[in-house]
Amino acid sequence: MQLKQLQHFLAVIDHLTISAAAKSQYVTQSALSRSIMNLEEALNVKLLERGHYGITPTAYGEAFAQRARVIVNESNQALGELDAMRSGSLGRVRLGLAGSVATESLAASLSALMARRPELSLSLNVGFGETHLGMLERGELDAIVTLRPRETTDRHLTFERVVDVLMPVIARATHPLARLGKRVTADHLAKAQWVIYNQPRAEEFHRALMKRAAAGPNALRVHCNTPTFIKYLILKGDYLALLAQPVVAQELESGTLVRLATEFKPVAIELYIVTRTASALPTGVRIALDIIRSHIIELMKGDSEPGTNTRKPRSSR
Repeated sequence: MQLKQLQHFLAVIDHLTISAAAKSQYVTQSALSRSIMNLEEALNVKLLERGHYGITPTAYGEAFAQRARVIVNESNQALGELDAMRSGSLGRVRLGLAGSVATESLAASLSALMARRPELSLSLNVGFGETHLGMLERGELDAIVTLRPRETTDRHLTFERVVDVLMPVIARATHPLARLGKRVTADHLAKAQWVIYNQPRAEEFHRALMKRAAAGPNALRVHCNTPTFIKYLILKGDYLALLAQPVVAQELESGTLVRLATEFKPVAIELYIVTRTASALPTGVRIALDIIRSHIIELMKGDSEPGTNTRKPRSSR
């Protein structure tokens, strides 16, 4: 079994036709077909089904493709690290970041790191934890920073719990509940319109709220998996949302958004750094993760529950 055979096989999986796969690999169709046939013979299983509507992987092909991607991606990463060593650089660090940590303050910390370490380059993928876990498992990312990842028994991943991120109830300053002048009750919250972050703890909070409230539940208006866009929604309308303080730090400082003092404790969601167990972390990855870890821990030190529905006072300059 050769690395080139794995690359040819994955190209067919991705493009679903021999012609497109061959073009992507810069080989003839006959050469690519022969390469895959040799791979199937070496493995003694049929990997692909060839039909009138294209090519589909067999059950063996689907299972093998997962590991083949890891092998190919790890090989590419290893070659990249060797090239970096020869040139005296730290190589390219591929990180997945949850939207709740991809804030302006983290951007400032990473920019400072890049200024200090010109031999380091970053590839940042900001998105949803489930997507990032899949990319990490396939070797497409070196590490991810994510909120409470799904339960997994994958022994190839290492989970480091960094900190608990508090997600209080946030509203714009002109929201009726922000001007209530007293602690907000479950009934108040149940009657409000919500934008819910697509995250298990946020869903659990809202279900518990509706169950606890005496009033009938109001329909959820919006589900969203991007914290930044949730922030924009609540700035423009009378919605409530659970958001991590770092996402709305500037708006809390300016007073355009407020944290509501409720009879509930803020939802706490565990933040993890996840890496592949079998992979030795390159120096560049360790440096970047150290900066991110320290930044997040320092940022969360001042994240405490407020006692009133008021604007946060501006800091004196």
